[in-house]
Amino acid sequence: MIAPPIVAKLTTLTLRKIVGIVFNYGKDSPTRGDMMEICDCGGEAQVKGAFAGMQGLVEVSGHSAEPHALDRQFLIIGKPKSAAVAGKDVNGQPVIAEDSTGSRYFKRYRSSGSTVILESLAIGGDFDPVVLSLNAGSATHVTTVWPVLGVLFERPK
Repeated sequence: MIAPPIVAKLTTLTLRKIVGIVFNYGKDSPTRGDMMEICDCGGEAQVKGAFAGMQGLVEVSGHSAEPHALDRQFLIIGKPKSAAVAGKDVNGQPVIAEDSTGSRYFKRYRSSGSTVILESLAIGGDFDPVVLSLNAGSATHVTTVWPVLGVLFERPK
């Protein structure tokens, strides 16, 4: 389900460049409980708080996360977490997850018991989920999870 469109006349708008999206899942998020798709980020303190755990940038390769992140855009990632901790901290959120074979996925993280389901962010149903185990002795299991803090639309200069 998506929000209804907002119609505005071009003459009434003040255009500004949007350089990216910040995902702030904290309790102090200015959008908590609000249905707005675009909002003021709440000032410099809110941005610094959202990026307190920033690790770096990773370039997207592929189309399985559209429209959330496009091919060649940059993900802002947080510090890595173990699979056990990720189940509590990032359940339902976009992450980069690495499995025991060294494969990495940009997906939505769902943890249930000893199973992790990595869901595609694309809404078309063209990309199957990836099912992994949390148990280190299993055939293929999750080893590391990086929370995705946001998306930059172009690389900073």
